[in-house]
Amino acid sequence: MKNVLFISLLLSVFCVKAQSDWVENRSAYPVAVSEENVALSYLSYTVHYDYKYNQEGRFICDVTYHVIARANNDDGLESMNRIYISLNNVIDVLDIKSRVITKEGKTVELDQSNIKEVEDEQTKGGYRIFAVEGAEIGGEIEYRYTKRVYGSTFINERIQFQFPVQRLEFTLTCPENLEYEFKVVNDEIVVNQIDTTDTRNRYQVVMTDIPAYTAEPFSGLDANKKRIDFRLAYNSAAGKKRINTYADAGKRIYENAHDLSKEDQKVIDNFIKEHDDNDLEPINRLKKLEHELKQKFYMEDNSSDKVADLFSNGFASKKAFLKLFVAIVEYLKIDFEIVATSDRSNSKFESDFTSWNYLDDFLIYFPSENKFLSVHDYRQRYGSVTPNNTAISGIFIRPEPVQDFVYPVTRLSSIPATSYKANMNNLDIKVSFDDDISKAIVKAKRIYIGNEANYYKSALFWMDEEQSNELLKDLAKFLAGDGDILNVELSEANNSVVSWDEPYIIDCYFENEHFIEYAGNSVLFKVGELIGLQSELYKDEERKFEVENTHNRGYLREITIKIPEGYGIENLNDLVLNEKVVDQGKPVYLFESSYEMEKDQLKIRIDEYYDKIFFPKSRFEEFRKVINAAADWNKVTLVLKEIN
Repeated sequence: MKNVLFISLLLSVFCVKAQSDWVENRSAYPVAVSEENVALSYLSYTVHYDYKYNQEGRFICDVTYHVIARANNDDGLESMNRIYISLNNVIDVLDIKSRVITKEGKTVELDQSNIKEVEDEQTKGGYRIFAVEGAEIGGEIEYRYTKRVYGSTFINERIQFQFPVQRLEFTLTCPENLEYEFKVVNDEIVVNQIDTTDTRNRYQVVMTDIPAYTAEPFSGLDANKKRIDFRLAYNSAAGKKRINTYADAGKRIYENAHDLSKEDQKVIDNFIKEHDDNDLEPINRLKKLEHELKQKFYMEDNSSDKVADLFSNGFASKKAFLKLFVAIVEYLKIDFEIVATSDRSNSKFESDFTSWNYLDDFLIYFPSENKFLSVHDYRQRYGSVTPNNTAISGIFIRPEPVQDFVYPVTRLSSIPATSYKANMNNLDIKVSFDDDISKAIVKAKRIYIGNEANYYKSALFWMDEEQSNELLKDLAKFLAGDGDILNVELSEANNSVVSWDEPYIIDCYFENEHFIEYAGNSVLFKVGELIGLQSELYKDEERKFEVENTHNRGYLREITIKIPEGYGIENLNDLVLNEKVVDQGKPVYLFESSYEMEKDQLKIRIDEYYDKIFFPKSRFEEFRKVINAAADWNKVTLVLKEIN
């Protein structure tokens, strides 16, 4: 075993040494044609993971990044003026080198004394940071560093950035008893196993011309970036058995959810004793306890996993919240399953590639009610799920009694999105005019339902009176613009435990001259601006990603306008605008506006909804027409003329 360890360490030192030489042959990285239009391009981006066992038999890894970049303008220089090296999970930084090569070939190397270490409470370990001196437009910046970290079983390596990469090389080496599996996300290329020796396994992928990542509206954000996910799948030293499966993850999560200290159990017992209501049914008791907790505590990344620390500090990790809610539902004897999944805006849960990195967020599922509870999201209540944890799969961990103990059984299943009807943002607006038709006088109700309401309801618990009044004014300004807000009030907060599912309603009353203009003898009334500024997709660019909505949602707007005496409207048909997308025989996206006249009352109704999370980019033009219909209606102006 000592000989194997010695050979493994010798090879790893050789790998680091072999990579220590600068790349002198720059002809391998010509200027790309497209480079003229970008601030900076990565000529070469190399990542190497070298797994090994140290002399104590601890599993560690030396990770090397070697980057060559060319700055093409001031923005490119600005983006590379400092290099940050995360120290999260780092045992030691083995090597840091950096140099600048000017257009004339002059070389400026990094002064090692300029490397600083910065602590950061938000990240475990902080950073090493150094400034890049002497860089210029048209020159090159090259840096390389190696850090030794504790061996991780699951890694997500980002390989697409805000700037293009001309050539990317990823390699991984490990002891021959270990086998890794890989998935290149958002690309069809695969990582191959190469150059396997008697003592080492080696994996590699080379990619060229990776475009810069540009976010698109109504898409999956960071989850759309190319990355390499990899996992340790086999360890032949322990037998040829697949390891780190989702079943293994389920067992680990279940055990961790029950890992309570005596102090943890004591604070849980005291909380239940103080707030539980034995006169209620178990689910309603759960709702009451959840409501009490989420008024007082919040989740903080990289914080304590202890429930006792949650009660003393006011915040803790997702794992602490999971422990707390599992303890509560078990106390209440409610049938449940623990659910672990991902935030699909960051990375989508992959059913066919087993990575525990997809298990960042936790829910509790109640089979008898077919309801979920988001354990760490203070904005959600029983039955409502954080939107990015829906329309995705996850692992469901059910405690099954086996003789005298409980065994966690894991299955894969989906977490459905709610219908648009559960998440509404409605308007009820009544408009009149002053005597000389110089001002529009508007009374409006903003009515929020579901996820549209949850943010505002929960925010009230964390705001003082001044902050909550400012929030109300901001919500009124969405409609009033620069008009005079005469009154705004919260008519229905509905943020108690018994009324949480009811609407959140704001009444506002304002006057605005901006809505009215004159053209000769005509009065122009900007009726479209009453619904507020809308999203738009007018740019005619090729779509890169499929449509992805955060959550299904709907908008019902009812506008009643009292027409001034002696006036009529010339262009009523401009109010009528209909666009819809039909999928599998039913409308999934719709914008439909109509009107009717009743004496001097013009009544407008606008129905708009989005009832499908994902939609193929091949049909993007259909989706775009619905989005733009709302933006087009926002520009409608009614022409009022005196009746002879």
